[in-house]
Amino acid sequence: MVAVRRIALLAAACLAALSHGFQAWFGRPGPDGPDARDWLLRSLSSARAIDVSAVVLTRFGPMEVQAKVRIEQSRQGVTRHTVLEPAPAAGSVTVDDGQTWWSYLPMAKRIFVQESPRRHQDLPSYQVALACQNYEMRLRPGPTVAGRRTLRVVAIPRSREMPIRDHFLDRETAYLLRLVVAQPDGLRKTPLDTLEVDFSPRLDPKALRELPKEVKTVRMEPPKRLARPSDAKHELGFAPIAPKALPFGFIVKELQLVGPKDRRFVAARLVDGLTTVTVYQWRPAPGRRGWPYDMPFFREANGVRLSLVGDVPKAVSDALLDAFVRG
Repeated sequence: MVAVRRIALLAAACLAALSHGFQAWFGRPGPDGPDARDWLLRSLSSARAIDVSAVVLTRFGPMEVQAKVRIEQSRQGVTRHTVLEPAPAAGSVTVDDGQTWWSYLPMAKRIFVQESPRRHQDLPSYQVALACQNYEMRLRPGPTVAGRRTLRVVAIPRSREMPIRDHFLDRETAYLLRLVVAQPDGLRKTPLDTLEVDFSPRLDPKALRELPKEVKTVRMEPPKRLARPSDAKHELGFAPIAPKALPFGFIVKELQLVGPKDRRFVAARLVDGLTTVTVYQWRPAPGRRGWPYDMPFFREANGVRLSLVGDVPKAVSDALLDAFVRG
């Protein structure tokens, strides 16, 4: 049961990040006139303002877990993700209207409700500025993806330790259809690939929000954003670590106090304009179980355990964690 819930939640989380979390960059003029910056700004700014129905493959995590998901989105910004495969997670649904996020897990017979992460997204202009510091962008002709003509926006990192990211955008809508990530060791991953897409679907806005009524609804507390690390010391027993400087152009976007009241811990969200990773921080305590107390940790500083979650090379992960140890 736990594995099924994890697959469903990870598939939905991965899709949410891919569908509205990628950034914009500068680039050279492309075949249709506008440069890479214009194309990706358009994609970032208007990605929630078009009607679309698509079936995509997403792969995520160190084990490259694959899921097939149907995406339905209205121009009003309501999105619905339905897991089609793998079979244990099939029928899992997430709905996000920009204010509230719902996740229905049929095997658990629960609907989990919390604040939409889209409420705290950075402005496109800020994302562009940060991305331009860390990547050089090239605009290239792309292949046909799901029957649609594309342009490729290739993000070349200024740090050789970071992967090259290749975005395939629909030529008419600038919608992201495929993402390919090339690691420094030559390994290529495809976190997102569109199998079919329709930009003129007949969508019922009311139906997009529909979820089963006969199951239990569980309301989850949203993460508490910390203005200062010391704000959480009384709940945690330690002051969260916020490094003064990070390598590879990453910055600490925000510190969050997360988890149930009996096992609070900290999530430090790091961004470089394209990539997001999270460094979890907690102090072990007798009898405390569950996430993250049962998970492996990779560094320890003054009794605080640190673990990094994010799709970055090991050398990058190690350097980021070392920066937290230094403080």
